[in-house]
Amino acid sequence: MPVRSTASRTTLEMCVSGWSAVKYVFIGVWIIFTVAAGQNFKDHPLVCEDGYKVSSIKRGIAEGKNVGSLTVECERLISTVRNPTCKKSSSPYVCNGTVEACHSDSWIGGFIGYELDVGGALLLQPICCRSDDVKVIEQTCKSVTLNVAGGDFDRSIKRNQLFHSLKCWSQQDLNGVLQDFVWQPSVCEFALSGGRPNRDGSQCSECNCDCGPFTCPDGGVHRRPFKLIHKRLNLSTCQCRCDCIFKCM
Repeated sequence: MPVRSTASRTTLEMCVSGWSAVKYVFIGVWIIFTVAAGQNFKDHPLVCEDGYKVSSIKRGIAEGKNVGSLTVECERLISTVRNPTCKKSSSPYVCNGTVEACHSDSWIGGFIGYELDVGGALLLQPICCRSDDVKVIEQTCKSVTLNVAGGDFDRSIKRNQLFHSLKCWSQQDLNGVLQDFVWQPSVCEFALSGGRPNRDGSQCSECNCDCGPFTCPDGGVHRRPFKLIHKRLNLSTCQCRCDCIFKCM
């Protein structure tokens, strides 16, 4: 069962395999079939609340596995986002470097992590969110590579930025077995409709939300827990509350 904890604080290369086009199509179809059929995976939903964005994502590797932990931190975009809508991406994953999800003025508002039995790879299915209030400033977008295959990653963004369009690559071993995915989102600045000011809390210190346990009990599959953290910053007082949900598998 997930466990929730709350804490109050004062102010927190990419290894692209040389697969042929046929292999890309095969692995994409295989991934969708596996997830849709509900077989051969463990799912880890780490989804931000409506009106929030992913502000940080971190993966740790456990001994003998390609995934040991996953932490997603969420921050509110602005004080009020009208009528945000969020949904899972539904397009088939090909993982050949094309944009897979969260196009146009959408932002990444969480992930569902599917831990596949084959090779222990972790497939990240993003939650894409939209609001008429939020416009992505395309000319500010820069692609960032989160990881090398089989490696840890830890990426945070600024308060005036979003994680946007997501790309991925499949990585196999010498025997052609899927081992990992390489992930590359874009990081973009955003603006508010109608020329409204974006109160991003730049006058406040960063929220540091080290909540929940750092390790799982002995005997667990993962050395560290999966965590979903909401950083709730009061822009008037610069007080920060950290709400943490975590689970050990």
